[in-house]
Order: sequence, then structure tokens, then C-alpha cells
Amino acid sequence: MGIMKKQEGFTIIEVSMVLAIVGVLAVTIISGFMITINQQRYRDAVNAHVMDFREEYSKVTNVENSRDNTYQCNTGDIYPVASGSIGADRGTTNCVIIGRWIESNPRGFTSRPIYAFDKPVDTREASPLMQYKPQIERDEAGKDPKSVLGRSEVTLGWQATYEGPDQTKPDDETPQNNYTVAIVRSPVTGSIQTYIMTGQNDASRGTATEFNAAKRRLFAHKDRASGAYVSPEQRLLVCVSPTSTTGGATIGVQIAAGSSTSAGVKLATEDICRR
Repeated sequence: MGIMKKQEGFTIIEVSMVLAIVGVLAVTIISGFMITINQQRYRDAVNAHVMDFREEYSKVTNVENSRDNTYQCNTGDIYPVASGSIGADRGTTNCVIIGRWIESNPRGFTSRPIYAFDKPVDTREASPLMQYKPQIERDEAGKDPKSVLGRSEVTLGWQATYEGPDQTKPDDETPQNNYTVAIVRSPVTGSIQTYIMTGQNDASRGTATEFNAAKRRLFAHKDRASGAYVSPEQRLLVCVSPTSTTGGATIGVQIAAGSSTSAGVKLATEDICRR
């Protein structure tokens, strides 16, 4: 009679333990991988937002006039002509596009052209720019915002949102989620200037009253020391909140007031957003 050999193998308990360990390792690896992907998406969204602001400078440098002869522009404002009438063709009116008016929303901004007369018309104004009566086409009740000429909407990618300000710090030293930026080519000198303002009243956004108050605060702000008309704030800092699935460092966008080119728009690193 032969001797039976003992069969060797794994018990159910051992197999279960191995599967449990493999499962834990898989979940850990996949979780880490997803966090890395989400962090890269977050960085991509912020870098894209830097380019969004830089693109606005390009629109000021390379003006695109989308107005046709169904719109009239002869009083510093732009509006549809009366039904059955035809307005003046592009390039034949006495107002010009001098820049871009940018207003924030919780997840990005709205941008539209700034119009002005081609020569000073209001010499009562001390500010040289205000003498040209800068104006924008506003959103109105019952009006499709997409019909506003030259209007564009910019939205942060991957559901990102702006961080709110630290009320204990000056406006130009804390992140802002409520801002207006005007990028203007001076009709006097041809040079480009950036004007920055924060903390507007959301309830009045888009109204004639709000715009008139905002443009006066921006374009008629006089520096006491130099006597020059300058931006009321030194810079804009916009920091983008990481989501719960992103984690990691908070970064954003910073724009220097007075910037004459897109070079004034830079990525704000974590040390700037958390300063």
C-alpha cells in the first residue's frame, strides 16, 4: 500500500485575507489616482482662467466690432434703431470701442465692449476719459443677454468657484469674488490702462445707476499725491476654491492695476492666496 501525500493549499481564511489586502491596496491606489487627476483639473481650470483675462486684453488691442446697421450709436450709448429704420454702417458713427468692461459672477465673469465718443463732448468733466462719455450696452429686463453686442460669458472649469474676501484685510490684499475690471485704450494717448474696483452691490448690477456710479468711481478717481486719474485699487486678487475632492494648494489669478498689457495678468500661487 502506498503512502498518501498531504495535499497543500490555502485555506478559505487565507484566501479571504489576501483578497481583503488586495482590495484595500486597490482602493488606496485608485483614490490617490483620482485625487491626482482632480488636482490637475483644478490647476488646469485656474490656468485657463488666467488666459481668460489675458484674452480680454487681446480684445482691446485687436478690436472686433460686432455692431451692424440695425443698431445706432450716436449718443454715447448703443441701442436698436426704431422698427423699419436703418442705422449708420460700422465706421461711420461718431463713437468708438475703447475697451472691455468685466463684471464678476460666482463662477467667472461677464465681459462686454466699452463705447465712447471719438472726441471730448463733456468738458464739464475733469477726468479726461469721462469727457468722452464711456458707455456699455446693459442687460435689460426681458432682453436675451446673448443679444448684447460683443457680450461674452466666462465660466470656471470643473465646477470651481471664487473664494470670498477676508474682511479684516484691505481689498487689494485679500481674494475677491465681487469685482469690476475696465481695460481701456485711452482715446487721448492710445495707451491701455487697467482700472479695478471691488465690493459692488450685486442687487444693482447691470442697471444704469450702478454703471454710472461704477464708471465714475473707476475713471474719475484722482490720486491726491500725483494728481493723476488712476485705478482706485492697486490690484485684483482672485483665488479659486479647491473642491472637497481636490484638496491641495489654493491658487488663483492676480491683475495689477494700471496694466497696459496681458503681462499684468499672472497666476497667483498659494503663498499669495494664503498671505
